[in-house]
Amino acid sequence: MKNPVKVLLSVFLVLAVMPACKKKEKPVVNPTSTSISFDFSWDDNPIAGTDITFRSTAPKTSKHRWAFGGTILTVAEPKIQFIRKGVYDVSLTIDDDYNNTVTKQITIGDKPYIVATGGICPGDTFYFSTPAYPAASTYNWNFGDGYTAATATPYHIFTTEGIYTVSVNIDNKMGASTIVQVYKDPIHTAKMTNSRTWHIQRRQEGYQLDTMHYFPDEVFALQYINKVTVLCPSQFTDESEYVYNAEKSKGNVLAYSTGDYMLYFDHVQDTIRITLIDGPGKLEGPYKWTTSLYTP
Repeated sequence: MKNPVKVLLSVFLVLAVMPACKKKEKPVVNPTSTSISFDFSWDDNPIAGTDITFRSTAPKTSKHRWAFGGTILTVAEPKIQFIRKGVYDVSLTIDDDYNNTVTKQITIGDKPYIVATGGICPGDTFYFSTPAYPAASTYNWNFGDGYTAATATPYHIFTTEGIYTVSVNIDNKMGASTIVQVYKDPIHTAKMTNSRTWHIQRRQEGYQLDTMHYFPDEVFALQYINKVTVLCPSQFTDESEYVYNAEKSKGNVLAYSTGDYMLYFDHVQDTIRITLIDGPGKLEGPYKWTTSLYTP
């Protein structure tokens, strides 16, 4: 069973702890010893993947033996990380005497994370939340465009396209961030979808190949997902969602991409072209598949 505790210590602390971790001696019950009164605590709001410091009320000159599952530390105030959320047993024994042992359970919370929904383009309303901590005392949001908020589930409208780093600080103790991409509104995405149908023809070019394939009896439709995304059926390419690509779009031609495929929609000529650069194979060089879509 893997140890769920990841120990993060300074170089000095690692040098001090490593020999102690290798020792096989265990605390013993000393019938002549006198129990001492002590307790231990840890940082407030312990979160998985963050440093947590443990402290005891026993004299620092006493010999401390901390047990975190299978990990043993012998420093007075260890600093550790738990990889996953959950409930863990922690024990502290003073002066190698089981008569002087305190065991507690620590509850490790999940890492905070941000969920963004709703918006796609400038002018849309984006909604934000932190599902792991829906009822904290304070929230400090920064939307990366100069605007902030202080509620648990804020909404925000970005006025220009771009990539924004949205962050939140929770209870002034922990935080999270996420990347939000605000796309330029291509406006005409819906024009090639909905109830419209398309015929296709396919051409393969490159390395001794130049063939045209017609499919006059096959008619297909593209599915509208949102302002910047369309779903192509598997008859065109691998069934995939194509997302608007502003860099490849020029003039009347809107570009959408997924993996190695590109979809170009000329909303004036009302034509669609899907391209794929493939190869090289074992016996051939790179070749290009071009799928053209036209109205019946």
